[in-house]
Amino acid sequence: MNVIRNLFVLGTALTLVSCGSTSGGSKSDTPFVTDSCFLNEPIQNGGIEYKVTNVYNTKRIGSEYLYTETENNFVVLSMTVKNITNEEVVVFDDMLLYIIGENTYKVSSTGGMYLDNGFYFSQSVGAGLTKSFDVAYEIPEEYKETDYLMIKASLYSNVCKSIYMRNR
Repeated sequence: MNVIRNLFVLGTALTLVSCGSTSGGSKSDTPFVTDSCFLNEPIQNGGIEYKVTNVYNTKRIGSEYLYTETENNFVVLSMTVKNITNEEVVVFDDMLLYIIGENTYKVSSTGGMYLDNGFYFSQSVGAGLTKSFDVAYEIPEEYKETDYLMIKASLYSNVCKSIYMRNR
């Protein structure tokens, strides 16, 4: 039964990706942001508690022999997610959007594959469990304190929370 459910989730996600998902910047649709916080502060959305614990810039992700590089910039966010519901939830990459001004950037799946603890498509989190991972975004320049992570409550939700890339 789990195999069938996982195949359904994977098929649905692949269909969504093939129907117009892009990895570059685009004009933000400005969803309804209900709350915000800063680095190292938890925020809840859609039954999940999110916390960004570190942020850094890099041109190269990976090891000495297996890596990816960009002529732009990768901003890497170290995060923890805690499931505060009584059933498994899935965090999808399209729920975690990096915002610079009016531009929106999606998770870099290539960058995520080369990170030691990388996130690049989805992460299942069981009831009451906490998971940590790194998320990479390819952006045109180094991150600024005015940038923020916009977190959607679900794939189809317009209810969002934000985490600014600076300490309070």
